[in-house]
Amino acid sequence: MLGNGARQVSGSAARLAQLRSGAIIGINDYQLIGDTAELADLHHHRGYMHGRWTRGTVRMGAQTLAVGGNAGDYHYAVIDQADLTLRQQTALGCRGVFTTPTVVGGCGPVGCVSGTLDMVWQGGTLRLIGSLEVQASGLRATLLIRHYQPDIGATCHGGSPFGRGTYDLTPVVADNGMLRCAILYRQRFDSGVTYQGVAMFEAHSHFGTQNMYTKDDSNC
Repeated sequence: MLGNGARQVSGSAARLAQLRSGAIIGINDYQLIGDTAELADLHHHRGYMHGRWTRGTVRMGAQTLAVGGNAGDYHYAVIDQADLTLRQQTALGCRGVFTTPTVVGGCGPVGCVSGTLDMVWQGGTLRLIGSLEVQASGLRATLLIRHYQPDIGATCHGGSPFGRGTYDLTPVVADNGMLRCAILYRQRFDSGVTYQGVAMFEAHSHFGTQNMYTKDDSNC
């Protein structure tokens, strides 16, 4: 879960609240509420879901925070580990599916993102090599993804907390036995503005259209 301010949370999902469309409106202590709540960038693939809360209110226990506008959007990803043996098959140039990058904890023009990920197996050892290119307001920044022998099913951290980009990466076994990687990232531009978003890469999969929904499950 990526929210405003310094909130970047990864971990196990003990509780999920979901609409008929598949949109997630509750993850553990985070809950999207309000009659005007809206979601966007919904993507659902067997064992994986992501999206973006764009309007409404987020409740975290007794605390409530605004969503959208000057408060910024919340991005989420939910990933499941299939009970299958992982196929150690190299896949190069895996294309991703993404949420739309938005400003952390503030308003500003939305960005765009592209990227690929190489999933390289050699002698039973996995290497993940790729990059995300984030663009907004005429600016461009590249976040490098580099991991050697990551633990499958566990979240690992990358980038530099003192640099311009950080990310959490979770590799899991997908329902086809191949590797799937979910990435929650933040990237700061030369202007000082930081953007955030979600990226997911799966070994040679083709992804469908992402849609926008209101909290009452109507498609916009």
